[in-house]
Amino acid sequence: MSMHTHPFSFSLKLGLVTAAWLFTASAAMAQAVTAPDWQTTPPTATGATTSSGAAVALDAGNNAYVLTSSSGGTSVPTPWLHRYTAAGVLQWSRITPAGQLVTDANGNALVGGSQIQKIGPDGSLVWTQPGPAGASILYNETMAVGAVGDLYLLAGNATGGQTVSKRSGATGALL
Repeated sequence: MSMHTHPFSFSLKLGLVTAAWLFTASAAMAQAVTAPDWQTTPPTATGATTSSGAAVALDAGNNAYVLTSSSGGTSVPTPWLHRYTAAGVLQWSRITPAGQLVTDANGNALVGGSQIQKIGPDGSLVWTQPGPAGASILYNETMAVGAVGDLYLLAGNATGGQTVSKRSGATGALL
């Protein structure tokens, strides 16, 4: 059996492969820093002079749900939920409780704190339930939606305790 040597050494081959990978990776990164597909400023409450963002969540269709709070001037702090299409078109806005924001597989938004609301993709209120006992918007830590649409909520309270609860996605009832 004869031994043939290849005209390129292993280190040269490795160098060429690495250079090709770096070129491909840098081209992909250059694409990632382009301008956003869309950009907008959420509306504020009538008479409000400031608005701040609190949370954003996407549904399965890449529609964006944006939770904001507007205040100042003649208005009191008011939490708002806005729904934008994947193309950035504002579909609706409604007053909601402040706190966490998640979406489920059907495009419903769940907003929670001392009160929990489920809002349909069309902006209609599906249900409202009180939050965990002793929970406040300041201590609502996180929410998640399970595969069948049930809501899982971890909330703290002013005395340092925590509550984990599971709620029906259909009714909001404690499970």
